[in-house]
Order: sequence, then C-alpha cells, then structure tokens
Amino acid sequence: MYKKITRYIYNFIFHLFYKEQWCIVITNKVSGETKVIKPPLDRFWADPMVIKEGDLYYIYIEELEYYNNKGYLTVFSLNETDLIPEKIYHNIINKPYHLSYPHTFMYEGERYMIPESNRNKSIDLYKMTTLPDKWVFVTTLFENVIASDTVVFFHDERWWLFTTLKDEAKGYTALNNLHIFYSNDLINGTWTSHVMNPVVLGKHHSRSAGPIYLKGDKIIRPSQNCRKRYGQSVVLNQITRLTIDCYKEEIEREIIPSLDSQVGLHTYVECGDLIVTDGMFRRHRWNVEKQERIITHYSKGAIVSIKGNKGFISFPSSEAINPFVKILNTHLSGLGWTERKDKVWLKPYSLFKIRKEVKILYFHWPESIWRSSSFIISGVKALSFIIFLYYCKLIGIKLVFSRHNVLPHYKPGNKYLEYFMRRWVLKYFDLVIDHSRNAQSSFDDTFKVKPRRRVLALHGLYDKYYQFNCTQNEARVSLGLPSDKCIVLLHYNQNSYKGSLPFLKSWCKENRTDFLLVIGDLTDEVVSLISDYNNCKIIKNDVIEISGTVEYRYLSEEMLLKNIIAADYVALPYVDITTSGAYFMAISYDKPVIAPDLPFFKLHTTPQTALLYDAKTNKIGNAINKIHNGWRIDKKELAALKKEFDWNESASQIAKSFDKITGYA
Repeated sequence: MYKKITRYIYNFIFHLFYKEQWCIVITNKVSGETKVIKPPLDRFWADPMVIKEGDLYYIYIEELEYYNNKGYLTVFSLNETDLIPEKIYHNIINKPYHLSYPHTFMYEGERYMIPESNRNKSIDLYKMTTLPDKWVFVTTLFENVIASDTVVFFHDERWWLFTTLKDEAKGYTALNNLHIFYSNDLINGTWTSHVMNPVVLGKHHSRSAGPIYLKGDKIIRPSQNCRKRYGQSVVLNQITRLTIDCYKEEIEREIIPSLDSQVGLHTYVECGDLIVTDGMFRRHRWNVEKQERIITHYSKGAIVSIKGNKGFISFPSSEAINPFVKILNTHLSGLGWTERKDKVWLKPYSLFKIRKEVKILYFHWPESIWRSSSFIISGVKALSFIIFLYYCKLIGIKLVFSRHNVLPHYKPGNKYLEYFMRRWVLKYFDLVIDHSRNAQSSFDDTFKVKPRRRVLALHGLYDKYYQFNCTQNEARVSLGLPSDKCIVLLHYNQNSYKGSLPFLKSWCKENRTDFLLVIGDLTDEVVSLISDYNNCKIIKNDVIEISGTVEYRYLSEEMLLKNIIAADYVALPYVDITTSGAYFMAISYDKPVIAPDLPFFKLHTTPQTALLYDAKTNKIGNAINKIHNGWRIDKKELAALKKEFDWNESASQIAKSFDKITGYA
C-alpha cells in the first residue's frame, strides 16, 4: 500500500511539470546525423512507416490529438540531406474510429497500406492513387478481429500476415502474442491460420514494431519489448524458418532509448539511407521551446519542432458540412498552419490559455454568429461578437475573413445591421481573403472600405476529393434518365439570389425538347410549374439532420456527383454572386455551365468553356440555340483554365499572408 501511494504521488507531481510525448526520430546511416521531429504539445506522432520516391522520403505516421484521443493518418516529406520535413499532409485517412500503424508495402507495382483499425474490429487494405496523400479503400482482409500492428511479407510465393490478436477468453492481450496467417493471393485469397499459432507468446518480443525487411540474406522482424512498460524498447528478430508448418526466429539485438529525455520507442524502420523510429520523450509543460514557430535546423542530435504554435481556429471548422472549409484547412495544415478544434467562442479564458498555440481566428461566414429572426437578439449577438474580437486583438490573436459573397445568402433580418457588421469586419480585421477575381471590386463598390491587408486565393476544384467511378451512361441508367438527349442540370434553391425560379419559367416558355434535370429543395409551386413539361425529372434533396435541425440544402455527395456526371450542362442562373462553389464543382468534372454574364462568370470562364446569356434580359434561349447549332466545350481550353484553380497555390498564398500578419515571415 505504501509503495502504491508513493507511486501515485510521484506520478501526480511528475505530470504537473512534465508530459510524455511520442515523437519521430530520424537517423542518416551514412552521416550518423540524428534529428527528433517534435509535434505540437496538443498531440503525438508515432508508428512511422517510410516510402522512398526519388530523392524524397515520405514518412507516414499516426497523429493523435489529445482532446479527442482518436488517431488518424498523416504523412510528411523530407530529403535525406538535411532531414527537415518539407510538407505535411494531415488527415490523409480519417475514420470515425481510431487509426494507427500505417504499414505500407508494394504489391504488383502498386503501393498499398494496412493501417491498424482494431477498434473497428477489422484488418483493412488501402491502395494509393496519388503520391503521397490519396488512398482508396480496397477490401477488408479480416472481420470481427481485434488485431494490432499488422504486417504483411511476401516469401516463398506466399503472402504472410503477422499480427497480434486480443482475445480475453484465451488470455491474449494486445501485447503478448504473435499470430501468422498465409495466403496465395493478397486481395482475393483465403487466409489460413498457421498451425503453430500463436507462434510467439510473451510481452518481450511478440507485437510487431515495423515492417519485416531483408538485410543481406537475413529476414529481420522488428518487435516490441513491453515487458516492463509499453514501448520499453525494440527487439530485432531474425526469422530462421517460415513455412506453413513451422516458424522459428532468433533474437538478434535490442534497441533501447538512447537520446536525451527519451524514455521509450516501439517502431523501427530501415529505408534507403535512413533509419526512422519513434520515441517517447519527456517534455516540460511550462518551458516549451519558444521557437516552435519554424523548423529549426541544427547539426547532430538536433531537435526539430514543426511549427508547433502556428495554429488557427476556423469558423466554421473543417467538420462542417461545407467541403470548401475542410479541403482548404487540410491544405493549410500541410503548410504548417494547423487547425485547432478548441471550443473558444465567447470563452475568453479558454482562448487565453491557448494563445501561444492559436494565433488566428479565421471566419468564413461570420453572419451565422449573430443571425436571428429577432433584430434585438441579432443586435446583442453582434455586440458580443465585436467585444469578443476586441479582446482577441488585445491578447495578440489575429482576425481573418474570407470574402465569399458580398451579403449573406439568406435573407437578412435587418439589412442595415448586416451592412454595418460587414463593414466593421472589413475595416478592423487583419486580413481579408478573396476567392474570386471579382470579389475586391464587388466589396469595394458596396462598402467603400479598404481592408488592411488583402490576398487573392482562388477557389479550387473538387475532382481529386470527390471521386465517383462511373461513366455518364451508367449514371443516367442509375437515375432513370434518357441516354440519347442533351441533359441540363439545375440545382434548384429557393433563395432569390440563385435565380432558379425565373430560369425555370424561361425554360418552360422556350418549350425545348432538351431534357431538364432538376434537383434540390423543390416547392409545390415548382413541381406544379414543370408538371406539364415532359422532358424533365425531379430529384428532391436528401434530408440531413444536423444538431436537431433539418438541413435540406445539400444532397449527399454520391447523389450530387451522380447527377453532375449524368448531365451535359449545368445551369447556374444566379441573380447575383461573388464566388460560386457550384461553378467550380461543375468544371471539376468538365461540365460547361449555362450562366448569366455576371462579373464572376466573365472573369472565370472563356467563350469556349461556358455559355453566358444576358443577365438583364434573362434570355436563356440564346444559350440553348448555341447548343443546337453545334457548340461544344473546348477541352484543351478547359484544361488550361482548370490549372488556375489550385488548392495548393491558394493555400500557399494564405499561409504566406498568415506568416506576415503573425510575424513569422
């Protein structure tokens, strides 16, 4: 009892001052140089796996943020000369359940991955589509198993799968056993349990600690030594016999923690000239390196901190339903500006505690903060918003606003309040971001305010992020659409700025033989209007429940993409628009738009890639006549146009501006 109490008091005092954190350790075998890559204090990085491509190494890791205790997969690139990470891609695979140990390997000339997903009770296989961050699910190799740190290895014309299984009934834990399965076919074959399973028992060298590799004529299997504590050390085992009826291995050597403040490791990978491991380090909670804002270069034994306090909080966050925010924030994270999910809104003390890590509050649609059907309530919320932001500026937080549209899409409860608040934001925020070429003139003409700093970061495309593998004809068959007609897609919306209803009325007057596909939030008036129009199909929105409310605005990604792929043209009959995400969605899949000649469309299309009609007269018939007269999109011109809308370039411009306003440049 005395020892337990003493240990409890010691641990309590220790964790008041120190934090044990998993980091990545990289050693160049030629030069002997070693560097420790430390993540921010709000997370850990572990389980590194390595791919070498040309002169670059890609380090795949488990990233876990302590606030939700759920891991996801991240990758960063570096070169072997200076061992400095060049670019970080966060959330390359993120599931509702915990992911870790991203074991990568080659199969038939392609790169595959098996991450640990034991909380999903499965062993899943993924395939790389684009180096380094695009992976697609292939198949589930095992179901209803709690498996940890799975490794596959091709030997003697078979695939061998090594894993640790948890089975309380048999006394198997996540640390004390090693099971082997084999198959003649990695993807479609049947996996057979080895007759000696479990082939290893005990915590000293059972669980995998990295990929199996060849060293000369030796087969080396790294394993974890967890006899005294989890991640105590790594043991390298030589496999001396591996057949369907026999398995033998011998311990070759043990690798123990040897760097300053290092107390553990549990992954070991050799690739090219690098040895990559993870390490648990003791870090002082109250004396964190102040210069974590940049990658600092040292010589041997360096400690490298990856922009640890370059954090921002986004409103809305990347978890919101709008894909723009999620994609942009992911790219910003890859450039060192990490999105934080802390709940700080109207919580001054919560924000004060993380002010050293969070440097920016980034607003996309701030009007949602003060929006209310009551003018009085809206006014109180708006005043609270202003007071809170003055407090943010007082403690050194910078304010950023993305100018998507001049005024909100919804009908404001009081247009004077909306005008005042937009003008205040433009005047007092530290940075304004435009996502279209016409945004600056539109806002300047309306509000007569010049922002303190402005940057142009054009909207990106969606085809790399939302993939639907079917042909146009397959999509039409699935939706019950004719295969022999020209189909125009209209995503109907009741908001007046969309211009959907006037477009429908004009369309019906034209009485064309073209097929109109209408999707969206359809009213009885709309259904009645087009009920006599034979060449039409209506698809209503999916109903999505969000925080107790019902959202009709968005179709599911699968349904929306299927409709876009099925169509020949996409109608965007806006009355007024500053930036149109629907336009970028359409051209992402090579669909020309039919739209009014508003400034946005004039500046982001060409006569060879879009059909524009007079916005004042709303004569869509002229655009339809061009189609009947043989107008077709110029694919070369469209391909050149699409290169202008790149998420990487936009995020780079924003990250540079973030650096300037926060003093990191």
